[in-house]
Amino acid sequence: MVPSWDDKYSIGNSDIDLQHQKLFDLAKKSFIYANKNVSREEIRDIVAEFFEYMKEHFKDEQEYMELIGYPNLHEHTMIHKDIIASMAGLIKTAKNVNDLKENLLLIAEKWLVEHILKEDAKIEKWRQAQLQHTEEELVEEKPKQYRYTCGCSHKIHLVPSHIHEKIVEGKKFSCMTCKVVIKIKLSEVNMHLEIYKKRSDVNGIVHTHSPYATGFAHSSKRIKRFEGFGDIKKPFLEEIEYQKPGSRELAKNAGEGIGDEDVLILKKHGVVCVGNNLKEAELLAVFVEETAKTQFVTYMLNSVEDNI
Repeated sequence: MVPSWDDKYSIGNSDIDLQHQKLFDLAKKSFIYANKNVSREEIRDIVAEFFEYMKEHFKDEQEYMELIGYPNLHEHTMIHKDIIASMAGLIKTAKNVNDLKENLLLIAEKWLVEHILKEDAKIEKWRQAQLQHTEEELVEEKPKQYRYTCGCSHKIHLVPSHIHEKIVEGKKFSCMTCKVVIKIKLSEVNMHLEIYKKRSDVNGIVHTHSPYATGFAHSSKRIKRFEGFGDIKKPFLEEIEYQKPGSRELAKNAGEGIGDEDVLILKKHGVVCVGNNLKEAELLAVFVEETAKTQFVTYMLNSVEDNI
């Protein structure tokens, strides 16, 4: 007797499970036909229906196995091919109605049901093992932290979310070393990407907030070009107006503002230096800071009355 469908035969895919249920129904129908008086045409019809549906089902099942990365896909596919080939042979060699009935029972009981109960069950067993393995590998998610900076050079404060929320609400926290109020570190990745897109010759970008150059960026004064900046065609370093750090607007303006320049002053923000490589851009940033420092000292000396 052909067993009835049960959810325990599920392979974890609703579409494939529905096809299996259909095949179980066909198997039960085949058993009924094989045990009553039916014509040769009726038997051929049920065999043909069985045959066509199995081909469609095997195709879908193979696509599902490929999708989930089932390691025994090739072996399982070969079993499908053997079943189809054997079915075709049994249909062709049947000489009478009784032969067709016997072959139909063989198809329904042995090949189809045994294949679903045994071979297809291996697919779900493997899938469940993979799910369990994945769950075992999962680790508890770490609490989110925010990166903050202070007045200390190259120092990053990893601030937990509950402190970050208090800062957003207006509360201030200072670095215990430099006593400067910490501020969230904003990412300028988009600005760098925009510059790289505009300048195919650039392979290194350095963005700084060095004190003297940034001091000029926050003032009405501009940094003059010295000989180290190449041909002096313009009296001052190129600059763009202030945009919120980390914003798309800043990224867009910096990409457009850099033009053919190697240095770009970001008003009320900082400095961007570019070069053929990161080292070249870094050296240029140092030179810009030294230039700003020299000019600052010059302005200070010139503003003091010479009493010597």
